[in-house]
Amino acid sequence: STNYELIDDMSATLTITKATPVITINNVEYKVNYNSALGLSSNYSISNNPDNIAEVILITNSNGDNVTEEPLLNAGTYTVTITINGNDNVNTVSESFTLIINKIDPTYTVPTGLTGIYGKELQTISLPDGWTFVSPTDVMSNVGDYPTSIKFTPDDELNYNVITKEVVIDVKKATISGISFSNKEVTYNGGTHTISITGALPDGVNVSYYHNDELFTGAIKAGEYNIVAKFEDTTNNYEQISDMNAILTIKKASYDMSGIEFINKEVDYNGDTHNVTVTGTLPKDLGVEYYIEDVKFTGAVDAGTYVVTVKFSDTSVKNEFFNVITNYLRFTDKNFFQRQR
Repeated sequence: STNYELIDDMSATLTITKATPVITINNVEYKVNYNSALGLSSNYSISNNPDNIAEVILITNSNGDNVTEEPLLNAGTYTVTITINGNDNVNTVSESFTLIINKIDPTYTVPTGLTGIYGKELQTISLPDGWTFVSPTDVMSNVGDYPTSIKFTPDDELNYNVITKEVVIDVKKATISGISFSNKEVTYNGGTHTISITGALPDGVNVSYYHNDELFTGAIKAGEYNIVAKFEDTTNNYEQISDMNAILTIKKASYDMSGIEFINKEVDYNGDTHNVTVTGTLPKDLGVEYYIEDVKFTGAVDAGTYVVTVKFSDTSVKNEFFNVITNYLRFTDKNFFQRQR
């Protein structure tokens, strides 16, 4: 053109930058249950990926081990890394989130109809396989309903929860053992004699003794006493103990005659009355009488030999408590009362 000056050539640079895909994580902690589909793709989205490059998913455990190809992951915590490997036109990007696989409840049946015995530990009760008491050494402290906790432990504790349930134990009355009531034999000594059971009664269980339907607190007199032991449970936690019977025998005592002697005696005739008597201190209330062939002897005057028997008797009401003395002392000396020439 003849009308315009020519314009010099102009240059410019066209730069096409690589695309950077955007990985958006919905939840930094993504939770699912054991033995369920992971559904990881629901926790992220990808945008600005013009070449539609497929993402790569890497799952690692707490030790950093690659477990992506594991068919079934155990309950636990994992790291999920989403990566888009770039090319000449797209940058490589990665994002991560935490995968938490929760344990699940096992299949179980809570046991029913459990019974126990008062005063025993819970562990004395049998439970179905897998079940145990939370506090096995607790003692069942009352008769009737006793609430407690039991737990079910699955074989696979890594992936299944331990289940704890409340149950009610039907506690039955306990049976008292080791109690006996035996006959007793003593000798009269002026004191009070009693008889009692052997063995230990638990707290709240009492025993009383009866003779002829009257409360028995002891006996003094010699004789035979039929005693009945009756039991009372003030706690209502024990089976009733049947009445028990025993005999208390208080034997008659024997006099102490160790210091008593009946010695032959020889005297000269002098016209007076002569006697022969026992020597030593007689027990209290013990009297003596002298006999010749069952005739009471009060003395002799004429010369001769007299065979005298001494008989003893208790002069007090206590004679019912002492054995009758049947061995008599007698003179046998032929020279007794023989006149001297």
